[in-house]
Amino acid sequence: MTLGQRIRALPQIFVDGVVVRHDQPTEPQVKALRVLSEVLKEFFNITRLGGHREYQMLTNGKGRACPGNLGMAIVKSLRSELGFSAPSK
Repeated sequence: MTLGQRIRALPQIFVDGVVVRHDQPTEPQVKALRVLSEVLKEFFNITRLGGHREYQMLTNGKGRACPGNLGMAIVKSLRSELGFSAPSK
């Protein structure tokens, strides 16, 4: 990412840090993600599931810390339900 791109991304990053009200994902959204994860696991032999926040940590903290707490809760739940492991550190 160039310096200009990083500067243009700053407002979004600041918003991520101060927004305290987020929409909860709907049950159909979570169900669709679960089904997609099951299909990907079956057809592509995927064994690990992680959120952007975890992959950001693997790249020395560069980039945005998405998907946030709500998304990470879903990722952790899917790991438990479907037998995925977390990304390697």
